[in-house]
Amino acid sequence: MSPGVPSIPPRPRAGSPDGTRLASASLDTNVKVWDVRSGQEVLTLEGHTGFVDCVAFSPDSQLLVSAGGDRTIKVWDARPLPADR
Repeated sequence: MSPGVPSIPPRPRAGSPDGTRLASASLDTNVKVWDVRSGQEVLTLEGHTGFVDCVAFSPDSQLLVSAGGDRTIKVWDARPLPADR
């Protein structure tokens, strides 16, 4: 760590059990879901009113759960949108 450079704590992340997606919590109150193979963002989940500090996929990779500083737990449909949308 360089002197004078603030330390930014790592943000929570979770890989889907099927190995195809990565979810990341964000300081901007959103959860982002990424395609592991392409590196592209496939979903932005908005709904928390505070920072998100926990994310986890369901065992079948279809749902994503997030918990945040707003003291809420949200359950999301984590399936990517069809390409034609």
